[in-house]
Amino acid sequence: MSDIANTQSAGGSSSLLKRFVPWIGLIIGLIVLPFIFSSNSAIYIMNLMGIFIIFALSYNMLLGQGGMLSFGHAVYFGLGGFMSVHFMNYIEYDGLMLPMVFVPVFGGIIGLIFAIIIGSFSTRRAGTVFAMISLGIGELVAASSLIFVAFFGGEEGVSGDRTMG
Repeated sequence: MSDIANTQSAGGSSSLLKRFVPWIGLIIGLIVLPFIFSSNSAIYIMNLMGIFIIFALSYNMLLGQGGMLSFGHAVYFGLGGFMSVHFMNYIEYDGLMLPMVFVPVFGGIIGLIFAIIIGSFSTRRAGTVFAMISLGIGELVAASSLIFVAFFGGEEGVSGDRTMG
């Protein structure tokens, strides 16, 4: 009986090693990448790539695993972005002493809050009804962006100085 347990534990550690080697390689690659591509534009592009990868993965979770076709999933992304710019301007102009690292975290929290509010009534239905509710919410926010100029900035958007922090 102990021979079977020893064989399983030896095979388990080999399986565990095979499982984590690619992840360790990925982490090392991500740590080394900024040193290889050290220009500001390369880091900015990699940052945008990471943001849009996460955005695409969220849609994949919604449609692929959840089976819910959403036409308004970008609402949370956009509202989080708008609130991030407002927060960044608040840090710059009103003298709030916080590091700029908190700006994306703040945007994510705002997106989460709007997702909880909108999702509380839109996910009660599935199928075509959910798709139409999400489309309606998306159009409502798009129309509001032109109406509420003080918050959304109208057609020009909200400007902010990303280099300040």
